[in-house]
Amino acid sequence: MMVGVLAKGEPGVFRTLILPETADALAAGEPVTALALTEGDVAAGVLAGYLEGEHFAISSLYISPDYRRRGGGRLLMEQLEKILSGHVRSVQVNMTMSTPEAASLIPFLEKLGFYRETREELDSSLYLITLGEILKESFFASGKRGGGTPLTEISDAALSLAEKRALAEQDPLPPGGLRGELVDREVSVALERDGRVEAYAVIDRSWPGGLTLSAVWSGSRNPIVVPRLLRALALRTGEKYPPDTPVMIAAVSGVSDQLLRTLLPSAQEISRTYIKSL
Repeated sequence: MMVGVLAKGEPGVFRTLILPETADALAAGEPVTALALTEGDVAAGVLAGYLEGEHFAISSLYISPDYRRRGGGRLLMEQLEKILSGHVRSVQVNMTMSTPEAASLIPFLEKLGFYRETREELDSSLYLITLGEILKESFFASGKRGGGTPLTEISDAALSLAEKRALAEQDPLPPGGLRGELVDREVSVALERDGRVEAYAVIDRSWPGGLTLSAVWSGSRNPIVVPRLLRALALRTGEKYPPDTPVMIAAVSGVSDQLLRTLLPSAQEISRTYIKSL
């Protein structure tokens, strides 16, 4: 088997071996580094990623089933390290543990010298839980629905102002903003005073497998605002969707991670980051 650099542009026969978003970035000429594994005229695998400051983030790694356990993955990694040596401090792999195939990658990474990032080092974490499990947790099962106004009852002008402020201050926003087409405005809630949005919690349908808690923000110093919004959000969502609906939740800071694990102790952490220093 041979390893070569995949030129920028449409990846052609290698497209099916690359995650769609990475393949699209490569086709658009974005700064993606991609290595192709071939055996004769057959496309056997691809490793692709991009620079993040002093680190290289692998965004796609796939070996065709017929070519696994034959050293192809190691060849791709070794060639990547030769290219990056002296230019970056580490290689990182961000994984979502939602499939058995993702889990099978862990022993391979560990054999190559990757170690799992500790909780203290994490910038963000992804959790998965069903809507029914959320509503069974004591905090959500014991409260009333009050605590927020659905986005459908808040004016576009107020939502537009909230979006502009969030962009200026780098506050979290769902994909497409508070008025994005994937946002479920019937269940997403906000705290509004005098025509100004002061906090919000948003559910959207950006994840094909279920729902995503995509943005939670509060400009209030009152520590009970966010938990009350989350409870109102969960109860409204439970009235619209069945209990077995999966919900993906992103914790984007240590504070939000701690809050999530306190309110939803049964949530399963499905994101992991593995690192190898160069």
